[in-house]
Amino acid sequence: MMVMSRHAQQRMQTRHISAADVETVVRYGRTFYSRDAIIKVIGRREAEHDRSLARLDGLHVILSHDNHVITTYRNRNFRERDFAKRRHHQPQQS
Repeated sequence: MMVMSRHAQQRMQTRHISAADVETVVRYGRTFYSRDAIIKVIGRREAEHDRSLARLDGLHVILSHDNHVITTYRNRNFRERDFAKRRHHQPQQS
């Protein structure tokens, strides 16, 4: 089970996103790293590769570096290059 912030729980409820949807995105989504968060996304590529993911196309899950869900939202117009500008290598564990 994932740890979700109160903010994430509120956003999931108002956006009709289930905990199972969030877990699926975290498991199968593309990963982008920023200094402040880990971004998991189901995009068109993932949906084309696995048709069961098609209904999740555009779903983003923002995680803290300790894998707590910060927020989640849908944006089908995302472009990988927008994330690539901010992409960083995974932080080293101390």
